[in-house]
Amino acid sequence: MTDAEGDARGALIDRLRHSAEPAIRYRAAILTGRAGGGNRGVLSADAVASLREEIRQSDRAATLLSARKSDGRLQTTGHVYRKFIGAHWVLVDLADLGYPPGDRDLYRMRDQVYDQWLQPRYHASFEYSQRPQANERKGVPHANDRYRRCGSQHGNALYASIALGIADERAHELVRLLLKWQWPDGGWNCDTRLEAPISSFHETATPLRGLAAYAKWNGARPALADEAQDAARRAAEIFLSRRLYRRLSTGTVIHPSFLQFAYPRYWHYDLLAGLLAMMDVDALGDPRCADALDLVEKAELPEGGWPSGRRYYRTVPVSGDPAGSNISRVGWGPHGRKQMNEWVTTDILAVLASAGR
Repeated sequence: MTDAEGDARGALIDRLRHSAEPAIRYRAAILTGRAGGGNRGVLSADAVASLREEIRQSDRAATLLSARKSDGRLQTTGHVYRKFIGAHWVLVDLADLGYPPGDRDLYRMRDQVYDQWLQPRYHASFEYSQRPQANERKGVPHANDRYRRCGSQHGNALYASIALGIADERAHELVRLLLKWQWPDGGWNCDTRLEAPISSFHETATPLRGLAAYAKWNGARPALADEAQDAARRAAEIFLSRRLYRRLSTGTVIHPSFLQFAYPRYWHYDLLAGLLAMMDVDALGDPRCADALDLVEKAELPEGGWPSGRRYYRTVPVSGDPAGSNISRVGWGPHGRKQMNEWVTTDILAVLASAGR
């Protein structure tokens, strides 16, 4: 990076530090020195903690939690996994915001999510030989030495509960299930086609992040933490061997959506999701990440920052229980290829900083 580029990057981070959104200011504070470094403009640890408290008190957090009842449970029509306003997704959103850890008021929501993903049906499995049979019984279908489960669900629950400081002993069981379902190539896939050959990028990125978080969690059981770390590294090889977005066979882009950054990503994969996962397992220094990092740097807008090229949600009114799926009670910044999105930008800056760029 040239001096001019460094100055431009510093100016961009300074803009983000003055965002109206406390979660963006918190992310920028982390970028400018990991708190308390003594450099000019770097926030103290107390100031960062104050920012996280602002996140707790923010309109965004209040809106995400607006369907929470007096007993602490978040109630919406349907499943805790209802996209994207169920308790599962709200906890993931709060974790990504930097919501302060250890809030006991989130325990009932955690229980809702744990109770869902640790039902007996996920501890049972059955063999099938024809695809229609995969949905005929309760339990996890199994064929050709592969469990067909959406690892992103349990992976996101594990990641969010640890990041929010609300995980308990049930987190160990989430880890055991993910380890049990891991495919021979190191990932996860819920595709019930018998001929499905490899793990899914979509279903592998979040289990990787959840297992990596567990390996660093102070509540982890040492032997299980070692297994989780090993599993996360095996999963990383799925992405690294494909340079995070290219086919092994031809070197072509696996899917155009991988090159369009989104926020929130929810369960979807893109190049940024892959780089964040590599950051979690300290793999950004691997030469196989260089191509992806170069591509991300080149995508920066002329005036600085990065856009959101895809959107996986639509916003709905805050009040009531809206109909439909893929909905959000809050917006997540501008969408389009010519406007900077602060959420995408701070994620990318975190990756580039971790990669030494």
